[in-house]
Amino acid sequence: MLGALMLVNSLLGGLSLAALIPLLSSILTDSNEGLPANSFFAFFSGLDPRYFITFFVVVFLGGTASTVGLVAIETVFVGRLRAEWTERIYKRLLEDDMTSIGSYTRGAVQNTLGAEIVACARLISYAIEILISILNAAVILVFMMLADWKLLFLFVIGGGFFMLTNRMFLDPRARRLGKERRKLQEEMTGRFSELSHSIKEYRILGIGLSRLRQAKKLLQQFYDAHLRLQLLRTVPSVMTQLLILMAVSGLFVYSLIVGPDEVRPLVPVFIFFALALSRCLAAAQQISTKLVEIADKAAAMARVTALLGEAELAARAQPAGDKPVPAGAGDITFEGVSFGFASRPVIRDLSLRIPKGKITCIIGGSGAGKSTLIDLLVRLYEPWEGRITFDGMPINQFDLAQWRRKIGYVAQHSSVFEGTLRSNVLVNRASFDEAKMNELAAITGMSDIVAQASEGWDTPVGRLGSVLSGGQAKRIAIARALVNEPGILVLDEATTTFEESLEKSIFVALRKARPDISIVLITHRLSSARDTDLVHLLQDGVVTATGGYDDVAPAAEQLLINLADPA
Repeated sequence: MLGALMLVNSLLGGLSLAALIPLLSSILTDSNEGLPANSFFAFFSGLDPRYFITFFVVVFLGGTASTVGLVAIETVFVGRLRAEWTERIYKRLLEDDMTSIGSYTRGAVQNTLGAEIVACARLISYAIEILISILNAAVILVFMMLADWKLLFLFVIGGGFFMLTNRMFLDPRARRLGKERRKLQEEMTGRFSELSHSIKEYRILGIGLSRLRQAKKLLQQFYDAHLRLQLLRTVPSVMTQLLILMAVSGLFVYSLIVGPDEVRPLVPVFIFFALALSRCLAAAQQISTKLVEIADKAAAMARVTALLGEAELAARAQPAGDKPVPAGAGDITFEGVSFGFASRPVIRDLSLRIPKGKITCIIGGSGAGKSTLIDLLVRLYEPWEGRITFDGMPINQFDLAQWRRKIGYVAQHSSVFEGTLRSNVLVNRASFDEAKMNELAAITGMSDIVAQASEGWDTPVGRLGSVLSGGQAKRIAIARALVNEPGILVLDEATTTFEESLEKSIFVALRKARPDISIVLITHRLSSARDTDLVHLLQDGVVTATGGYDDVAPAAEQLLINLADPA
């Protein structure tokens, strides 16, 4: 349908333009003298002027309607395509084995992916616009050939000179300025984002005004580049008008030489050619501009196309078990587990035990493999070697959704969703007993937060939790992790921002309210391990010490000192 409408739109546009010749001929001359001698224009020679005007109006309105319809259909088509791509890609990111997805870096989606999907949708629009421009130019050239092929030859020479000049001198400069503007825009966006998020540090360090001056300089450079690019893009339009002006001047000089009566029959064809040339050159400029845009977005298209590959998704899909997860608590065991990213190993032949109903602390410096170990536990990745078991059974044999429901997970940087305190805790549960909600509040230290909130549990948290402090947001995340009564609670650097007294009170409340729950505490803070039952010291993906706090603390303290001061 889109292709048929494009063809109809081009034909009507060319026909309405070509119809100017007999219309102007009937106005400027008593007869249709000067009409091109071919069957197409002969159709108009005996046509009553009233019918001809009606025909012209119908064609013009039809072309306008088809243009509006084409824009609407193109917008709907591209919008639906973008929505489908977004759904398929993010579904893949949610379901595929994370190591197979190129836009992941250790499990973190690059924040440009959404923009890349938008860019690719725009590429489809650009491709459609290029096809429309080509069709329009082709139809107009056909009508120009029917009108006067000799004059067309002269106009083609002039248009070719224009396009050659544009290609040799204007396009390279426009591409260079476009890249310069994009680079400056990225730097400017980053600098102003930094200004927004670092006010406190700027004021304390006394560097705010200097950073603001740098940001202002970037802004000026950006608008200078933008101005130069916009001026450069006006050159084709100016050149087109100059060509038309030269042609008009030539016709005027010719009329002075041979007399106006001899020139009058030529005027309709000449006006048609001038307008046709203007449209063709505009189409050529449109094609040139869109091709530059497509080239600039080729990398985004490659990434999105790779993520849309369903065959690749099926080949790399995460192995799914079908066995039910045993109810109740159980020991978790890592047996000779190795894993890494690309060819770089992160965990090497790791073996450790997480006993049921206990608080197990895994401590180590940055890059030791702590978070990767948890990613393996929640099955975001599959081990290269070895296995992970729960109650003696390999976890990759369990139904994946059931296994993840068994685990409550709190990340270092926990998300707060738009909504209320209640909706942030319940997430995918329709309702929850009020007494249990209050129990969760008591366990996580949220009781005062709920009591002081204007609408209690139903108080809005603002966009991305803007009305909450970092500690309050973290406590909401812990309550969210506990709402499904998991058998395992993973705290991935989740309590390092808490005061030690609050951290201890949460552990005490958890032991009392959920005595069978197994807690895995990931931390780089040695003091957090003091109230745990078992400590594993992790260094470069290997467990170097295991035991109680008193047994592991000296080695852990020395390791952290060495990491802080490697010299």
